[in-house]
Amino acid sequence: MLSRRKTCKRESLIGYLELHKIRVFYCFPLVKKTTVDPNPPRPTNETETTSFKVIINSEDDLIFFNPDIWPEETIVSRWLFHERPPTKPSSDTQPSITQQ
Repeated sequence: MLSRRKTCKRESLIGYLELHKIRVFYCFPLVKKTTVDPNPPRPTNETETTSFKVIINSEDDLIFFNPDIWPEETIVSRWLFHERPPTKPSSDTQPSITQQ
C-alpha cells in the first residue's frame, strides 16, 4: 500500500513507478470510508486520491521500498492478505439425505 500527503491519479503513479523501473501489475486507488459517507462511490482511473493498492513484480521490492525514491511524507507498506476462515454452509443449502 502506498499513502501520500498530496493527491494524484493512478496513471501518474504508474508513470512514476515505471520511471524507477518498477513493473506494475495493478494499481488501484483507495478511498477512505467516512461516517458521513460510509459507501463512497467506487474509485475510477480518474479518481485523485492519496492512497493506492499497488501490485508489483516481487523482484522490484528493493526499489519500491527504497525511501530515497519517494517524496517526503510518503508511506509505503506491504499489503497483507489474511485468509478468511472457511464459512459453514447453512442448513438451507445442505443436500438432504433420504434412506431407501
